[in-house]
Amino acid sequence: MSPPVVPPGDTSAPAAKPPIVRRKPKWLEPTTPSPDKEFLGWYEEERRLFFPNAMDAPLPPKAAAKWPTWFASALAHPRIGGDLEKLRETCRRWFSDPWGRSLETPCPPASFIADHIWSKHVPGQHEGAAPERVTPAEARRRADADVGRGEVGPALELPDTPAGAAWAQVLEQMRAGGAAAAYCAGQIQGRFRPVEVAAGCLVLEAPDKYALALLDEDFGGAALKAAVGTLGLEFRVSIAGQPADAQAGGLQ
Repeated sequence: MSPPVVPPGDTSAPAAKPPIVRRKPKWLEPTTPSPDKEFLGWYEEERRLFFPNAMDAPLPPKAAAKWPTWFASALAHPRIGGDLEKLRETCRRWFSDPWGRSLETPCPPASFIADHIWSKHVPGQHEGAAPERVTPAEARRRADADVGRGEVGPALELPDTPAGAAWAQVLEQMRAGGAAAAYCAGQIQGRFRPVEVAAGCLVLEAPDKYALALLDEDFGGAALKAAVGTLGLEFRVSIAGQPADAQAGGLQ
């Protein structure tokens, strides 16, 4: 039998078959998340307890890349000392932070892991009694009143003036405008006083600058503007004890 004919110049060896990759069955693949991912899952679950109506707050790519490093450094903090419960308590204190609560998406993890944010909520940093631990239910109760310092008392008495009558109608419009608007009305009615109606504008007075967070467009400002508009008015806000022309950010 004659040998096989090989084309001139072709001296290459037969192509090798690719190696067979044997994948583990799914039931053998690891399912336990890494400690930092497990903590992020806990963070979101706890956050939903404090803010049951808030949207989810997924980490953007840059913050997601930073999260594992942050988690390791946070655990290594001298006052954390590797104690997960202390780190959880740090998160709970952040969930009660007035500024964090005022954000469009309350207390997102991406904001929390900023060095100047999370570190100031670590327990035991200050002398004297430690800040009280606030349960989710208590935090939600305080959220109805807390705008930055102290709690809002009962609704302020409406004066028997054109401004008082207009303010009463505005609050009623907000209460009839759905759950979100009604919630806002319940907060602002204990903070703002109607001063006057002048030149087609309802003038309100805020007790301090902290109350102005309630008028953010993403919180109560849009609902208030719409309700005032049903009366054919605009609104502006002054701060108690400041000159009349010191309006709150030009809110109208």
